[in-house]
Amino acid sequence: MMGSLLLIRHGQAIYDAGGADRLTPLGERQARRVGARLAREAPRVSRVVCGPRRRHRQTADILIDQARTDGADYPTAIEEPFLDELPVRELLHAAPPLPGESLLDAVSSRIERWLARSLSPAGVESPNLFVMRVTEVFERLAPPEGEVSILVTSGGPIAVPLWRAGALGDARSALTTALQLSNASVTELVIDDGDWKITSGHPVAHLSDDEITKV
Repeated sequence: MMGSLLLIRHGQAIYDAGGADRLTPLGERQARRVGARLAREAPRVSRVVCGPRRRHRQTADILIDQARTDGADYPTAIEEPFLDELPVRELLHAAPPLPGESLLDAVSSRIERWLARSLSPAGVESPNLFVMRVTEVFERLAPPEGEVSILVTSGGPIAVPLWRAGALGDARSALTTALQLSNASVTELVIDDGDWKITSGHPVAHLSDDEITKV
């Protein structure tokens, strides 16, 4: 039996014209809520890993700071490039939003086309390569029995274990649904000898109703 991977989706973020992303004030508060919850539920963790985006690093650093304030023993986060998100920016660059099309609708549409192979820009990884990339990093970072690791990333990578565990249908459905995962949600994954299991629990129990967002 392996240990647990706690998968944290980043807090609410905002994106500027230059492509940089950062947490909003609400996103920072969500990250602190995660840290307080994890300090209670997992006071000791062996490793904290975050994806390469600024919103990933900010979420990880804030939750670690809060957990330490609350008495938990958490190490400094290590960046892992394989925990990057779906190629949303690249797909939108290849097929920009249409007049009157909301950003969320545009993202959902382009992801659907990418998964259906009808939108395959040069240099953008395929859906199969994305799943393989995320699968490899989760299996590599799975801790030994009795240990807990925290992984902070985006909805796309978190959808892969949800699909592997049978929680979201096929891979196409899972990766589309991932766009609706709540910010600062907590998903516990156990990987044991090739068997992926999502444990029961309330992903946003630490958030009030007005703190639950999906951007």
